Amino acid sequence: MYFLPAEDFSETQNLTNLHDVNFLTALELGSKLNFQIPGEIMIIAVEIVEDLEFSEDLSPALKKRYPEILSKVHKFLLEALMYQKSMTPAR
Repeated sequence: MYFLPAEDFSETQNLTNLHDVNFLTALELGSKLNFQIPGEIMIIAVEIVEDLEFSEDLSPALKKRYPEILSKVHKFLLEALMYQKSMTPAR
């Protein structure tokens, strides 16, 4: 499980057509179109073992670790919200 800032992403090496837009390009485009893009974006990623099998169900290994992953994500989000709240000026 990884917590990655948007800055860790780089340009893709395989842009083959206009429909192939990577994450950073999408953020840049949104900014140019005057969308409100957050100043900080954090991606929560879970590494997979097998990328050739598709299913609606979690793999047995992921299902076993799901409570731990959920707890880590919950803790991360609570800490982020508390930090954001502490940085917001009082009215």
